[in-house]
Amino acid sequence: MLPFSAIILENDILFVLSRVKSIVLAHGFAIWLWAFVFARVPLVVIQEYFGLASRPFMLINIISLGIFFLAAFDRGLKPLLIFKYRPFLIVLSSFLIFWLFYFFRLGFDSFIQPLIFIETPFSLSKAFVVSTLVPVLCLPWIFNIRSCVDSLVICSALGNISIFAGIIAFLNKELAASQIRSDLRFSFDDLNPIPAGHSSASLVIFGLILLIFANKKMSSFGANFLFLNSGISVFLGLWGMRLSQTKSAYLALVPVIIFCFYLMLKQTRYRWLLTVLVPLLLVWAFPGKRVFTSALNFQDGSVGERLEMFAATWEWIYAHPYLGVGFNLQPILNSLPISPGTFWYPHNLFLDVLGIGGLLMLAPLLVFIFSIVRLIYLELSFVRARDPLFLAFVFLWIQSVLLSCFSGHMTHLPGFWVGGLMVVFASIRESNLTSGQAA
Repeated sequence: MLPFSAIILENDILFVLSRVKSIVLAHGFAIWLWAFVFARVPLVVIQEYFGLASRPFMLINIISLGIFFLAAFDRGLKPLLIFKYRPFLIVLSSFLIFWLFYFFRLGFDSFIQPLIFIETPFSLSKAFVVSTLVPVLCLPWIFNIRSCVDSLVICSALGNISIFAGIIAFLNKELAASQIRSDLRFSFDDLNPIPAGHSSASLVIFGLILLIFANKKMSSFGANFLFLNSGISVFLGLWGMRLSQTKSAYLALVPVIIFCFYLMLKQTRYRWLLTVLVPLLLVWAFPGKRVFTSALNFQDGSVGERLEMFAATWEWIYAHPYLGVGFNLQPILNSLPISPGTFWYPHNLFLDVLGIGGLLMLAPLLVFIFSIVRLIYLELSFVRARDPLFLAFVFLWIQSVLLSCFSGHMTHLPGFWVGGLMVVFASIRESNLTSGQAA
């Protein structure tokens, strides 16, 4: 028999594990969503002040695997019942076919017809596994734990803290600099202005979506807290966008703004308008390195470089339309006399796909995109978007699609791949809720 002290210790450990499990199952989804959307900003702040390396994907993977193990212990293989839904199977099949073709081409260009890689095959494979594959494999269990409007509210509140910390650290860094340049943008050593701007835009999206449902009593948080939290999200998100001066982030807000105006035409809420207009006026009054219009200047150097890469990539696509030029696209782009920087991908998902795999590789990508678009259209037409989570994921995915047209390599676009699957999971969840209410 075990001694009395050992029994007490064992009971304490079991109690702690039980509490951790209950907390993860209750709030793990909100923490995972925060890590997926906002964590890179506070992580670079920690790196700035404490010297700890910023590893946002490592954090996301740790949280994903932690939720997977706890949810699998509690739910078993029940989350895999999602495979019986046809929309999920179509999106998942197109996702798998696309990446099978990608890695087949990568293997062919590595071993059968060796090429000179700028970014090594190992780095490309690692980028896909770390940024996309691990969260995708864990998604069925992540979405099977408690996910509701409260999760969106908690994530938005954590996002407020994250973006605010990033803004304060950035402004403090500028003030501490011996020379303050007029072209500085919201960025750190391990965070460029584009992801900083899109994290800020995501906060605006969360704030606007929550404002729409603030009076519908869909959350355990009170309406007053929702209005305050959402107003802060809109304000801080716009402030971060203004400091980042990221054009694609501004474009990402156009769909959600149009959607909100559509809802306002159906039912005007003066309190809703006031909550949005006040943060807009405040963020306009805050000082920035450039005015709003200069952030939308499409004649700057970065846009010119991208247009040159687009044109060069298209020439090679036109010459090899069906199978592309493979990973020979890397040295081709790297040889362009654009700037001292190293460019090995065209900064456009569709040109990247056509350049590497041609029309054959583009086909599953289009199936992936159009399946999700069709699902969004059906949900907004018939279900009428009664789920804030679904709406938030829709506009986050639209944002990632726009981002993929101007920045990022296909192995490093988790918002596009994981975000697309998140829309499908949220749609299935909404369908289950609707059928449950009907019953």
